[in-house]
Amino acid sequence: MSALSPMREELQRELERLEALLRRHGAPFTRRTGASDLDIARAERRTGIRMDEDLRALYRFSNGSEYEEAWFAVRTDQLEPFRLCPLDEVCTLHGWQRTHLDADWNNGGVPWDPRARRYDQHTRWLPFADFGNGNALLLFDADPAPGGHYGQILSYQHEPDAIRYCATGLVDLLRQSNALFEANAKELLG
Repeated sequence: MSALSPMREELQRELERLEALLRRHGAPFTRRTGASDLDIARAERRTGIRMDEDLRALYRFSNGSEYEEAWFAVRTDQLEPFRLCPLDEVCTLHGWQRTHLDADWNNGGVPWDPRARRYDQHTRWLPFADFGNGNALLLFDADPAPGGHYGQILSYQHEPDAIRYCATGLVDLLRQSNALFEANAKELLG
């Protein structure tokens, strides 16, 4: 981790909680070599999105998780475990929304959250976590609607395609996710 940008205590605490939870349930928690500040800057240039300090600190901590390892749990239309995508994959996934989402869709029947821009209005969603090779993604929102917050977390679910508001930011996401892992370990990690 860069000496100039230490990880916030809340983020570190939730990552330690996640690791302890996974280990307690016999699930792996492999920490990859962290991304350098240069790696992060390159990803930001490629995507045109500046990550907030928490997401940058997460990538300094580990540049992705192993493919089968769940680092996040989120309820979309069902409870799903997500892996942390490495930065090179984040750059590849970025922009998928422009070609795959249609403004006329009814958001999978899910009411649209006013904190997120609609499909045809957003400009900067950054997919950083994946479930099932794109069946569901977690998105860092760098272009929130007027009632939203930079860095809020949204989920995208495929079939029916829907965008849902998840959390105010990464720490809030991890806090909620860790609670879901605690309550549903058998289903998520079994």
